[in-house]
Amino acid sequence: MIFENIKHITNKDSFLELTNIYVRLVEVTAERNKMVVQDSDFVSKIVLEEICDMGLISSKDDITLLQNILKDRFY
Repeated sequence: MIFENIKHITNKDSFLELTNIYVRLVEVTAERNKMVVQDSDFVSKIVLEEICDMGLISSKDDITLLQNILKDRFY
């Protein structure tokens, strides 16, 4: 897995940098495919499953912790 689980981060700066890179890749891919990534405070079931598969979180209860760490980059 690229990401450490949010509960077991060993290097917060590295975690934030990887998250920023991932977000930028999504933005560029969406732009290239003429799609729009909308900001949202709501976490859909599909997004929840994806970030669980990525290893960022282990359950929906970890979303609050992820929001606290990512702050304004959580969208």
